[in-house]
Amino acid sequence: MRTVDDCGLFSNDTSVHVLKLQLNWPDKIGDADLMPLQQYLTTFFFGTEATDFVSALNAYTASMGAVVDSMPDMEAAHRYYQDCKLKAIWYSPHQFLSLYAYKQERNGEGRVLSTKRRYFTYDLVNGRVLTQKDIFNQSRVWGTYDDDYRIVFEELVEHFAQVGEHDYIDMSKLPRDVALYKESILFDLGESETQPGRDNLSVVPAEHLSFLFTKEIKKRLKSKVKD
Repeated sequence: MRTVDDCGLFSNDTSVHVLKLQLNWPDKIGDADLMPLQQYLTTFFFGTEATDFVSALNAYTASMGAVVDSMPDMEAAHRYYQDCKLKAIWYSPHQFLSLYAYKQERNGEGRVLSTKRRYFTYDLVNGRVLTQKDIFNQSRVWGTYDDDYRIVFEELVEHFAQVGEHDYIDMSKLPRDVALYKESILFDLGESETQPGRDNLSVVPAEHLSFLFTKEIKKRLKSKVKD
């Protein structure tokens, strides 16, 4: 994993950009094909599909202007602040790598211009980012509301939810972003509206959700891979 903890300052004729990076970037994991993961991450953070971190970052920072050592004295300049975070939250050798990606941009007045975040799992065997369709049987998880599967699913998510005291979670839109996490499934319930900076999550033991899994993921979770 490439560890990047850095802050850069860039300036052009009309704007100043402050870029803060706190990244644990996966460059190589055994003999797994990480190119699809590189392309996914470079698109998420830098808006371009690249095969490696360095080339994507260089192209991104070049678009923001020249590197400067101190904040320019430009009263008319627009100021922008970007925070980028990436961390591994779980790793199953030769099987799966789960990550949390976050990017936020603010202007000089502190107003949030954009925020995006994603909890997700990369399949090291098949070289792809898993979606909810890869993990869950869609006919069961999105069945009619009076269906036993859907009702039980929502009850489990609500039971194991960790949310802000006054936050409302719209269960009808779940599952959205999901990730494999230890012996559980992590559901992203969105950012707290009452406690800024808090992630509302639900971590449900996988054994409780096995009736919703696809045949492939059920087999993979039960398999034991020699390290």
